[in-house]
Amino acid sequence: MAVAEPLGFDEPTLHAFFERVPELFRREQARVHEPYQFLLYHVEHPLAESTTDVIEEGFALKHPMWNPGSRRQAIDLLDHLRYPDISPIADLRSIAGMNLNVLSHYLHFFHHAYPIYDKPSCKGLERLGFPMPYTLVRDRDIYGLYIAAIEELKERIPFWCVPETNVYLTRIVQGALAAYGAEAADG
Repeated sequence: MAVAEPLGFDEPTLHAFFERVPELFRREQARVHEPYQFLLYHVEHPLAESTTDVIEEGFALKHPMWNPGSRRQAIDLLDHLRYPDISPIADLRSIAGMNLNVLSHYLHFFHHAYPIYDKPSCKGLERLGFPMPYTLVRDRDIYGLYIAAIEELKERIPFWCVPETNVYLTRIVQGALAAYGAEAADG
């Protein structure tokens, strides 16, 4: 089995980021705590069509323009994914308003290992020395690269920098990246 090459994060910046993960995660999670916790415990399988409405409402996401039957097909497709597989997302091209940000929210609450893809998190990766483009296009290559970056961070973060919480490590790292990226946008 071949060992993957590290992704090229700036090491001193990365270590400083890891030390701040608990504070950064708490800041980001405070913004969405109620809807996140609600969805964490109330999205149940089998998934109903209304599940996407609840996710969109909880995170103020735009509602895709579903064709008759397309929402059920999309939910079934996404529900049967197994992390880190994302290849079937290319089959969702015909849904107007379905973008990578919305899609990643669905995936995260259907399967918590998938990270939420958003602009501040991409900016956070950039600040760590790993350029990550932000696009609304449902590009499985970009989302795959994003997943790989989050996976590497999850592998490298020291356990003492991980706050105790009831959410997955994926969310801890992604939430901390979002707060870290937002600092750059604010400053």
